[in-house]
Amino acid sequence: YYNSPIVKYPYATDVYLIVTSLYKSALGILDIRLAVSRGGIKWTWPEKKPFISRGKPVEFDGRHMYIS
Repeated sequence: YYNSPIVKYPYATDVYLIVTSLYKSALGILDIRLAVSRGGIKWTWPEKKPFISRGKPVEFDGRHMYIS
């Protein structure tokens, strides 16, 4: 996991969000994923797919994407 800022969701009492870059070494790709927590201790991944999709393999964003 790279670049994983934790943000408190302002419209709920104890909800936290992480938008992180997840590296998959077997595929050599970096995806943007979303994780959610109530309380900031136990995190869940609401989707199995990337939160922000990569481009086609020949495009500049085809293999790696970073969140900042």
